Amino acid sequence: MKKLKIKTAIKNDGFTVNIADREFQQKYPLKIWHNFPRKLKVLLTQSAAVFFTNHLAITQNCHLVYDFPPPPTYSLFFHGLIYSLLEVSQYVKNPLVSLKKALEANLDVTFSGIPPLLSKSNITNTDSKNRAIIFFTFGKDSLLTFALASELGLNPELFFIDEPLSPYEYSGRIKIRSNFERAFGRKINYIGLNLGKLRQEGKEMWGWDMIILQYLLILTPYILHTNADYILLANEYNNDEININSNLMRIFYRFEQNSQWTLNSNNLLRLFSSNAICTSFLEPLFEYMTTYILHHRYPRLSEYHLSCGAEDPTDKQNRWCYLCSACARMFIFLKSLSVDPGRIGLKEDMLDIGKKKYFDIFDAPDEKNSNRQNFLDSHCELLFAFYLAAVRGIKGDLIDLFNRQYKKIVEKNSLYLLNRITHIYPVSSVPANYQRPLLKLFGREISQFKKEVKQVFAARA
Repeated sequence: MKKLKIKTAIKNDGFTVNIADREFQQKYPLKIWHNFPRKLKVLLTQSAAVFFTNHLAITQNCHLVYDFPPPPTYSLFFHGLIYSLLEVSQYVKNPLVSLKKALEANLDVTFSGIPPLLSKSNITNTDSKNRAIIFFTFGKDSLLTFALASELGLNPELFFIDEPLSPYEYSGRIKIRSNFERAFGRKINYIGLNLGKLRQEGKEMWGWDMIILQYLLILTPYILHTNADYILLANEYNNDEININSNLMRIFYRFEQNSQWTLNSNNLLRLFSSNAICTSFLEPLFEYMTTYILHHRYPRLSEYHLSCGAEDPTDKQNRWCYLCSACARMFIFLKSLSVDPGRIGLKEDMLDIGKKKYFDIFDAPDEKNSNRQNFLDSHCELLFAFYLAAVRGIKGDLIDLFNRQYKKIVEKNSLYLLNRITHIYPVSSVPANYQRPLLKLFGREISQFKKEVKQVFAARA
């Protein structure tokens, strides 16, 4: 088996990872980098090298030889990776095969040297003033997180991580960046992620797992420089739901975004001498309700909503690609909430029969018959959105298809679905001082939504 030697170096403006004479550099503003202690620069550099190259043992069928000791962050990374690989994914045919590959590849990893002592570093910080760092994408979850943080008196710092293998995602957001910054007086910090070039394109997409932990690692110099108090991840309750994968194993829908892993992510910050709290204000809410609250409570902010990942080239005039499940999902959500999708640039009709493949409920009629309760629970938001849209009188090919396939079962269980997606679920990672105001705010918004829905149902009866 060939060996792939991986070296690192600390530079005046960041660090480099050298892989078989290919160099990948991650740069930082001089003021931020120079204020970052030497010991933490070493920890960041070596951790980044492991986080972004670990998958190469699989994709290149080689033995990885690192020229430094195993960093203390490695166990945290590998813990999350193992469970993330079991998730249901369109790129993975058999999760157990992927897990086996990862476990065996870990045997083909060699480090050099004894880990050094990590002592608490004295860092010169700016005054924090309740500063909160938000991974900002213009998605409804990050927009709502920004709104909530501002309303609760926090000082949000917005960061967008520019992935080199997702150029269309960046181009879609750069179109609305300047207008947003002028409207809300907030700068969006765009961070180029050169190490992202190491990710696999296509096939099983190795290297894309544990992406939030990677981002958290890359931002540690900013976190310490600003003396941030909170890292707001914008993970919704959907990610705390337990699913059954193709091997009949219980697994979180998105492991890295469940509330318990969010708590665990705080250990990465502690290794870098940061007392910042990693949390999600959206933890008790289903995605459907975050969409409603954003568009109902913060209409001016919601104009910048862009959930599309733009995996394919898009027309320069369009913010949405109309070729993915995110476009489809947001379209029916907004229609059911009586919000015009056109106000956020989502202008193409996603209820046309040609868009059927972007809605997973239409691929699951057998699932409805084999396990009705699981079907209702797994697809509760889409099913309810289609039903509410139909009751409101929205027209479209897929509304007709929904009526033929699912209307009877959803109508019979409409109150169950309504209560399921509007329930405020328990919180684990939200600090105690923010739980009460958040839950009170959510309670008012959900009460208003349920009132509106019952009025629609009553008018149709």
